[in-house]
Amino acid sequence: MSWPSWFGLSNVELKGTHTKIVSNRYSVILGLAATGQGVALGWETIINPLVENGTLVRASGTDASLGGGFFLTWPAEREHSLPGRRFRVWMRKQFGLE
Repeated sequence: MSWPSWFGLSNVELKGTHTKIVSNRYSVILGLAATGQGVALGWETIINPLVENGTLVRASGTDASLGGGFFLTWPAEREHSLPGRRFRVWMRKQFGLE
């Protein structure tokens, strides 16, 4: 999710130009936010523990999602390795499908 997307989903009008930091390393962005050098968008599973231990603070109570999801797929005509089968069973259990 980008900042313009977040502002749009949050019904906030973004005016003017703003300085931004771009990095392909999420850990860099979180580190900058943790040291007070910016604000970061984050996934709950990564951000919540950092909020709980005081490393980060929520800038807003707004949550936003663009939807989407992850899919576990495999070719039906190919036999899976033992680790592959175990992973599939584990994933199904994680989502209550077993």
